[in-house]
Amino acid sequence: MKYRRLTLEELEIFEKEFILFLSANGITGEDWEKKKQAQDPMVNLMLDEFSDFILDGVLQNVEYIDHRSPAFLACFNIKENFGEAIIVQRSSTAFEDISDIKVLMDLIQNRPQELQINLATKVLGSQEERNKFIFDELSKGAMISNAELFDLLKPLTQ
Repeated sequence: MKYRRLTLEELEIFEKEFILFLSANGITGEDWEKKKQAQDPMVNLMLDEFSDFILDGVLQNVEYIDHRSPAFLACFNIKENFGEAIIVQRSSTAFEDISDIKVLMDLIQNRPQELQINLATKVLGSQEERNKFIFDELSKGAMISNAELFDLLKPLTQ
């Protein structure tokens, strides 16, 4: 398994897709029920493969993620072969919560010296490596976002 198994709730959301997945693998609904009752190891294998299939599809469409904490903000723009990250850290003299965008914008406009803003890049050699990077960041607390914050901060890295 590349990622994690979908929860029961997530599997219920993708029930139609799971039925098609089983069908594409030559497993009827009746066969599936028999395998589950017999605790066939193939049940776990099919659940894991389906979970990876769904998560790959979701991760493939992610372009921006943000990781926010009171003292640290990382905005990622993930392209096909590389990713850019804008890292914002507050100085030791600033105590405001920069995960709040209004507070962050106020600091940028009124006390920019209290922020450290850097741009970093990372080469992502394959779609699999790209998706794994996104999955790992989401597992650490990052959230899928849009281009708005990244685009707002990028000129400040010049």
